Amino acid sequence: MSLANVMRSRRVIQRLLQISSQTTVRTFQPHPSSQLLPLPIASQSSRQYSLFTRSKPSPKIEIFEDEATTTTTTTTTEVKGNGSILEHLNHEQQDIVMLLNQALRNEKSISLEHVKSLLLQFIGSCAALSSNDAGNRMILYVVEYLNKLKYQLPIQDGKAVTRDDPVKLNEIFNDGELYRLLAWISEALNDDKGPLLKSVYEDKVSRLIIPELFICLKDSKRLAIVELMKVYVYFNKFLLYHNFYDQSLQSMKEFMEHPNSSALKPQLLELSMIDLRKLAVRDVKVVFGLFEMFQDGGNESLVRKWIDYCVECYSIETTEKANDLRFMEQLEDAYILQNFTKVIIGYNLQHTNVYLLEILNKNNLAKESKPVLQEISKFLRESVFDKPTNTFSLDESSFNSILSSALAFKDEFLICEPLIKYYTAAKTDEEISKKSWDLILSWEVFKSSGDDFTLDAALTDLIIRISKVEIAPVDNEVKMKEVDGELYLDLSAADNMDGNTTRFIDVDTVNCLISTVILGGQSINYVESMMEFFQNGIPEVTIELNARSYGLLMQMAIEKDDPTDLNKWYQTSINNGIEWSQELNEANDNILYKAVQYTFRNSNNHEELGEAFKFLNKVKNFVETVDTDTTNEILKKFLQFGYVGDALELLNREFISNEDNFTHKYFGKANEEDIFDLENDSLNSRKIDLNNDYSHKIFITLNDYFLSSTDYEICWSIYGNIHRCFINVPYDTFMAAMRKFNQLKRPDVSLLIFQQMKKMNRLFGLPPPNRDHYIYLFNSFGEMCYEKGIIELHAMLKMDVVVDTNISLNNSLLNAYTNLQDFIKTRDLFERFLAIPTTSKNAINSDTINIMLKSYTYGGLEPVNAFWNNLSSIDYIPNASNYRQFIISNCYHRQYEHAIDLIGEMEFNGMQVTEEVVKDMYNWTEDKQDKGKIKQWLLSSEHSDLWDKLENKGLLIHEPTETETPEQNLDVI
Repeated sequence: MSLANVMRSRRVIQRLLQISSQTTVRTFQPHPSSQLLPLPIASQSSRQYSLFTRSKPSPKIEIFEDEATTTTTTTTTEVKGNGSILEHLNHEQQDIVMLLNQALRNEKSISLEHVKSLLLQFIGSCAALSSNDAGNRMILYVVEYLNKLKYQLPIQDGKAVTRDDPVKLNEIFNDGELYRLLAWISEALNDDKGPLLKSVYEDKVSRLIIPELFICLKDSKRLAIVELMKVYVYFNKFLLYHNFYDQSLQSMKEFMEHPNSSALKPQLLELSMIDLRKLAVRDVKVVFGLFEMFQDGGNESLVRKWIDYCVECYSIETTEKANDLRFMEQLEDAYILQNFTKVIIGYNLQHTNVYLLEILNKNNLAKESKPVLQEISKFLRESVFDKPTNTFSLDESSFNSILSSALAFKDEFLICEPLIKYYTAAKTDEEISKKSWDLILSWEVFKSSGDDFTLDAALTDLIIRISKVEIAPVDNEVKMKEVDGELYLDLSAADNMDGNTTRFIDVDTVNCLISTVILGGQSINYVESMMEFFQNGIPEVTIELNARSYGLLMQMAIEKDDPTDLNKWYQTSINNGIEWSQELNEANDNILYKAVQYTFRNSNNHEELGEAFKFLNKVKNFVETVDTDTTNEILKKFLQFGYVGDALELLNREFISNEDNFTHKYFGKANEEDIFDLENDSLNSRKIDLNNDYSHKIFITLNDYFLSSTDYEICWSIYGNIHRCFINVPYDTFMAAMRKFNQLKRPDVSLLIFQQMKKMNRLFGLPPPNRDHYIYLFNSFGEMCYEKGIIELHAMLKMDVVVDTNISLNNSLLNAYTNLQDFIKTRDLFERFLAIPTTSKNAINSDTINIMLKSYTYGGLEPVNAFWNNLSSIDYIPNASNYRQFIISNCYHRQYEHAIDLIGEMEFNGMQVTEEVVKDMYNWTEDKQDKGKIKQWLLSSEHSDLWDKLENKGLLIHEPTETETPEQNLDVI
């Protein structure tokens, strides 16, 4: 086993021990938007009890009691009633308990070996435990005794010895004895139906002892591999009970690294299944993870049971309501789904394949269903169709699922025709359900082609045949779903049925056919002629289109990129009395939103945008608000065309709660002191928690526009609204915002953002500003000579106990005060930095010297020369960068001749003269005559090639500029 795995496992167990050892359970009431570290539980459970909370106080158990003395000890185990353990024991067991208690109280001088022998003798006499009060007390008595034994060991001289730090159990018991203790506790719980399991696993002391027993035994060299396997299985059950699913998988993977562990896969597969079912674990990740780990060791019967259980966990109908969210997240886990599908296909379990296909269709996972459908199609063609001896049964649900999936993939696997023939041959027309008839009719329509709907003989006969069948009202229809931009048939239950259907051909049939022709890509003429036939061409059948019908037609117009037809079908629905507000469900809602998105997305000028807005107002007659995707599409267009005020008003109406206590400020009204109302709980509770993620579309739209705008007021207004809509925004956006406002010459806003970062750290746990934020702001504030910002930022740095300072941060602070030309503060800081040992990472460096040269330059050349000549007194030897800065100082004060001498001094000291040195020397010389002298010197020297290179690059400034005043900043190398 790798050292990393051992240490990782120990950290997991130590975390369990830390949690379990808390004698007082506190109930925290975090801020609704705070970023709290997640509990070490893979998923939240609907259990009433957990490792961390308890719904009611626990009664006492009197475990140390004999006839002469009564000593009451309190545990936190939930048991009904109080009383003595002795009344549940036989005479032999009572004698053992009395001796054990007396030994622990030092009433009798009994050796440690005798105590261990008595304890093991006791568990041997209590082999058969049940989930009643007696069994509960016996287990908890042993657990409590083990815990007390760690703090006080019986000794021969009768003196009580109590330890502040407990000894470890493996210092008292050997591996075999520890295994007997763990096995006794765990095997008793294996036969339990619930009460005893809960009582022991949720007991405070048990939550200490069971993990400790595992830690003592997990690396044992004395246990047989089968015994070691049981140690891991026992502990895995403990982890599963407490919903430590990730740790469960980690623990079992660790065991599989042991030599010879692969031979035990059949037993692990069976034992894991028993525990999962007993604990009703529905977590897909852990169920499939354990199966994947052990599957190659199981027999076919056991593997089938596992697969059935895995599929059962995939079914929403068999998942507890409280776990639906986690279930849906895992259902979409591509890795799990793809691997699970391969396993089922590999074992050729066709009934399971069909069941899985139904689940995938139900959850609109069409792409994931393709390999399953392919395998089913292959099996049906090779082993079922035209095989009189086959025993494969095909019920209605399976038939509908296979046929709808085959239609979704345009019969890629050539299964529709033989499937319909096989299914209908064994049934009368009345035995075939309406949903099945609709799908069969859809297949016939799908096969036809051309611009107009035409009736061939087969289709005519089928329609007449279906129209004569009468049925009871139904509540299902075939709908379309979009997955990654593609349409698929969906067989989910409909919400808009009126319950009055009396014939198989009705409006739901027409809707199914419209869905099919959309899938087939037929023209609008085909669709209109088909609807005309079904509305008026079938005797005794009258069909009126409903909201779903028009929604499908609007969907078709969107697919064909036809805004004219989209508006036509929507207006036709209104003219025909469709009350969208009364017929809205998920499908109809979705199409209205998509229609609005389409109109705005295709608006390319102000006029088209106006028409799109009119269409939005029509839709708003039926829906109170539009969804997030629609709001985002409108928002992008408003911002694109510069309607910032309208965009923020839209954000207010459609996205932000407009309760009275929710304050909004819009474009042109931004209050710089009120951008964040961080301590308003009611406000923050309605913000969307981004959890440091860029996934929310509206956030991305607003943030992108904010970063691209060049108008301060617009940027401020957009940024303020970002923080009114969202909380816990991505951490790096704060630095981007500071840079943006500094570019707009508003360093005061950057300072405010920095202050709010610190406030959000206190209130919500947002990571505090780091060293990079300080360095950037000191540098930028210095460049803009923003004195207030530098002073306040420096004050916050002094109080910051989190930020890791280094010389880069110190230099940025020093440079900021240098730019303010605060010579006294600069000197004081430099002297403080000089006191830092040269071996420290915070010791001064060449950049520090350059900043000080720059600082003294503002005061004249004399202090610069004095500082330079005294560098040896601080044991500092100047480098090429320092010479370059010193040359700039001389040129700044028009001492070009001294600058030329410094060039020679650099070469004498073995430093190379670079293009940068020559460029700075020439460009910082202001007088035109002096520039000519420098040029003449350079061309006559060995550095003439550097001059030519700079001239060719256009980096030399030949015309003299205005003399720089002391108030202007010098560059720092």
